Amino acid sequence: MELTQSLSISAKQLYHVLITSTLADIKQQTGQELSPKDLKGYSFEKSFQGQGKALFKVLKVEPDTCYRYELKSTRNTYTVSYEIKKIDEKSCRLHYSEKMESVGFLQSMNDMIVGTLMSPFKKKRFKKMLTSIEENVGKS
Repeated sequence: MELTQSLSISAKQLYHVLITSTLADIKQQTGQELSPKDLKGYSFEKSFQGQGKALFKVLKVEPDTCYRYELKSTRNTYTVSYEIKKIDEKSCRLHYSEKMESVGFLQSMNDMIVGTLMSPFKKKRFKKMLTSIEENVGKS
């Protein structure tokens, strides 16, 4: 899935939300309190409710411009990228992409079918999340 959207918050604000969320997830999963500068290359085993575990690894962290991570399980590798471009002091453009590489033919076919069917719903849900971020950041 790929999506590009302009937001009415600064690149710095969007980046802060993404990194704060990641740091909170790491603390909840591992008990470790990290700072943003500790993230690049950091990895841990992430548990999902009823869906097993995956290795979460931060691939790239560039303040206010890029955040990329990978989730690797026995079934697939899922890479997510947030590329942020500053438009001006109060707005930015986000290019979000996610890519899944599956292990084995049957898993690949299953992921392709489910991905095709769910893509419109995922995009809609992601856009709602971005709107919520805009609204909440705008209030603070």
